[in-house]
Amino acid sequence: MSWLSRVVGVFRSSGVDRALDEEITFHIESRVDDLVAAGMTRETAEAIARRQFGNRLRLRESSRDVKLMPWLEDLVRDVRHGLRALRRTPVFAAVAILTLALGIGANTAILSIVNGVLLRPLAYPRPAQLMYLDTRQLPVSVPEYLEFQQWNRSFAEVCAFRLGDANLTAGDRALRVRSRILERTDW
Repeated sequence: MSWLSRVVGVFRSSGVDRALDEEITFHIESRVDDLVAAGMTRETAEAIARRQFGNRLRLRESSRDVKLMPWLEDLVRDVRHGLRALRRTPVFAAVAILTLALGIGANTAILSIVNGVLLRPLAYPRPAQLMYLDTRQLPVSVPEYLEFQQWNRSFAEVCAFRLGDANLTAGDRALRVRSRILERTDW
């Protein structure tokens, strides 16, 4: 039995149950016919055939597990139950759906920002070769920076920035802000 027919059978389980019942009945009837042909009465042959065949319900359930996908059938049953429960309480359903929508939207927005800022490589030709030299412990003067830039043989380009404070004015109000000033002499 192909996996596709097993998946389709989950959604048409009444047809599978009917086919299993017909198959079980066929096998019992075949055994009864064999026993009658061997010389038994029909009633005795039916009793012996049913006893030899075993519990019909248990056999049908074990055959059903082989013919279908039990985990998928359980999932479909759980989803149907959940939808019925949500239909009975529309306010709860609306709150649950709104909560899911907000959570999915927030996660999508955060992932988009993280992807754009942290995961996507920088817009440089070889971003893996970018280096950052921190000189907060040992400040570098402008002449030292210019000399380093002139004698540099290890890096394709060198630039520097410095942190500082600046006044930002908007109309008649001034605001003190931290600033970064990029210094590059070859521009």
